[in-house]
Amino acid sequence: MAENVPQEPALDPHSAPEASESEEEKLNIDFVEAKIKKILELYSDGKIIQAEKKIRRLEDAIKKRGTDDTNIAELMKKHDETFKFCLIEAREIRVLLKEFSIDEGWDRIETDGSGGRTSFKSNPGTSIQTLRIDAEMDTSFFNVLAVLMEVDMFHHWVPCTMGLGLLSCMEVASLSKLRKIGYFTSGLPWPISDRDICVYGYGADLLDVQGSVLAVLRSPDVKPVLESAHVLAADHSIASSKKKKEKEKKKGSSTSTESQNTESSNIAALSLEEILDAETRAKLPPQHKKFVRVEMRIGGFLLTPLSKEKTKISLLWMVDPHLEL
Repeated sequence: MAENVPQEPALDPHSAPEASESEEEKLNIDFVEAKIKKILELYSDGKIIQAEKKIRRLEDAIKKRGTDDTNIAELMKKHDETFKFCLIEAREIRVLLKEFSIDEGWDRIETDGSGGRTSFKSNPGTSIQTLRIDAEMDTSFFNVLAVLMEVDMFHHWVPCTMGLGLLSCMEVASLSKLRKIGYFTSGLPWPISDRDICVYGYGADLLDVQGSVLAVLRSPDVKPVLESAHVLAADHSIASSKKKKEKEKKKGSSTSTESQNTESSNIAALSLEEILDAETRAKLPPQHKKFVRVEMRIGGFLLTPLSKEKTKISLLWMVDPHLEL
């Protein structure tokens, strides 16, 4: 079941409590179906942390009860993959929130007269560059959220002057109401080559957890970042999986088959590109010789409503721009 996904301590005070005796006593197929329905609703609405809490509580109740009900086992198995995705994303959310909370170690900080702040940081021994922007905007939280959801409209507000800045933007695929893939190109001053980036993003409703909404971003060929130290790992991309498969083929078909079966069950070790259906995968923009592809390890937008007409917005990107500095 989904408890095989590596766990990380939950953020206090939102850790999942153990199942109560009354829940264990009520454990039957109707009770489990109702719990799963609620979990799926929460997950669909972006309430990932809340859904994670209920998954762990339900699994704990089943484990303690030790039920032999095959109907319950089959029902849990049916939703096992979705549960795994939820648990993985909950960990990824915590990693990103932790990165947002770090205010030390920045190489350079620029502020403007309105209180906005832009911070930069290089990561020694890697090609990863970190950009963070914090600002307060005199507009409603829902207006900001609506603007960020319209990927095709980014060119109306992201700067571009004389071929420098955002050149194009488009929504590649809408996987669900809160999950999208976007593609962006940007112009840079000569002699630096123009860049492009393909980004997968999903929304997390944390309003009743910590009073904010988070959009988590990463490149489709980058594996989920489940620990802070992994952000700077040498190889998070799909290339490592391809190399591994090539080595397995040389060892023999039986070894390769066994490895593929193991890998298919280990969702945490897969990038989005590796689990997309063929039709959606075909929509991902190939690398163009005109652009150098930027790789986003992890990033996101953190939106916090301060009042009815005031919103704090924070942006954090940890990217490999493939630029020698």
